[in-house]
Amino acid sequence: MAGRRKDGKLPDPVNYSLWLLNYKPRSVKEMTLALKKRGFSDEVADETAASLIRWGYIDDERYKNYVIEKRKRSNPKGRDFVRRELKEAGIECGPELEDLYTDEEEQALIGKLLARWSRSGQTLGENRDRFYGRLYRRGFAPGNITAAMEDFPKSDAEEEAPPFFD
Repeated sequence: MAGRRKDGKLPDPVNYSLWLLNYKPRSVKEMTLALKKRGFSDEVADETAASLIRWGYIDDERYKNYVIEKRKRSNPKGRDFVRRELKEAGIECGPELEDLYTDEEEQALIGKLLARWSRSGQTLGENRDRFYGRLYRRGFAPGNITAAMEDFPKSDAEEEAPPFFD
């Protein structure tokens, strides 16, 4: 059976949970599912999660803030992506996500991504639709993508050429 040690016994659920938390923070739902997947009964998984909450090792609010900050820093994602990720972890987000992850922050992240992608020899003018699709799939709001693209500085080649007069 999955989750058993070589001697055939299940590991202690608390020690296993703490071992999991060494790698990354987890929501209550994620921890419960991980324990069940390891082979612990529903009752043991729920009791262990309750103990971890009581001891302060897992906290859904702290986990929500961790995910938001992580998605702003490394491999940036938009609010919609973060909302889906938190929902999968068992955390419902309402309008407070708009306060924790503002339009201005999202537009700044889009600008940084556009600058990174433009450094690789791809200009915004030539790849506007492709960049828009990449940003949209990362969960950025269409209005924020458009606003950031309008604010993004154009390269010399993209500047509008002066009209030709005879």
